Amino acid sequence: MKKKPIYLYVLLGLSAIGTLLGVWSRFFSKFSEVDYTQINFSKELSDQTNQFNQLYFEFLRNGMNMIIFFVMTALLIASIVFLVRKNLQMANISYIVYILVSLLSQVYVYISSKGIVGKVFTSPENIATHSNSLLLGTVLGFIISLIYLSIVVFKLIQQQKEAEKAELAANE
Repeated sequence: MKKKPIYLYVLLGLSAIGTLLGVWSRFFSKFSEVDYTQINFSKELSDQTNQFNQLYFEFLRNGMNMIIFFVMTALLIASIVFLVRKNLQMANISYIVYILVSLLSQVYVYISSKGIVGKVFTSPENIATHSNSLLLGTVLGFIISLIYLSIVVFKLIQQQKEAEKAELAANE
């Protein structure tokens, strides 16, 4: 009896949840300003933070980000379809490509967002704080993506070895 690829079900499920959140944030959410002076921000910092949030909100909806989002969604759907059709190797490969595109997307968002930070904030401390926050988010995203990637690659290699053993046993 063949083992079910539970790892792939879990990873695809988690990625699907992330994609659904992406659909919600890109198509159904609206930007609203927040009065940060209520949490002891200066008026200038509150305005700059709202301006950054507005520009970031718009950036995530620009053409390039939407193309990347749709490509990633298509890859995720392809992985799910391959998994449902029991084509485990293609499901793994399409999911690996999905993760690699995700990593490239994270780099693109980080570099572009750093430009927004430099454009909006005037104080070196605020620039450093927001830049470090962006870096932290990117590093955490990279770590999660690399964990997913390592699991899938490990399992793919393991499946290849098992297939080779089964082929050798069948030839004997």
